Amino acid sequence: MSYQAKLRTRRRDANEPLQDLYRDISRLIQLAYPSEGGRFVSRMGVDAFVTALNDRELEYGVLKLEPKTLEEATNHAMRLDALARLVDARTYVSASRAGGQGQSRPCNTYAVTDEKQETGDNADLLQCIAQLEKQLKQATMGSNKGA
Repeated sequence: MSYQAKLRTRRRDANEPLQDLYRDISRLIQLAYPSEGGRFVSRMGVDAFVTALNDRELEYGVLKLEPKTLEEATNHAMRLDALARLVDARTYVSASRAGGQGQSRPCNTYAVTDEKQETGDNADLLQCIAQLEKQLKQATMGSNKGA
């Protein structure tokens, strides 16, 4: 199978971290289009990554933010995924307090950086994730006190 075909058919596994998907899409882009560069590769990377997410809501959320690069698409996806986990955790805590059974997604938070970028673009994302993790921890601790 050619690298282009692998790129078109690549899908994220159920518990696969977004950072691993990013790395694989980045590798496949380089192998599939070794002589290409610039906007073409950026657009192909974004399209391949979004399609590979294999999650309609996450795909829509990332596309709505109009990422220009694979790194941007990945950072948007990680932020949206972290927000979804926070909502799931709050739902889980609320359900637990009400005596019901809630479900939450597994929590794997990663930061993707472009080697050419400084931390400026990612600083806001990392700060947001840290804040979400703090809120999640507080929500979890609050549910344990009530148990």
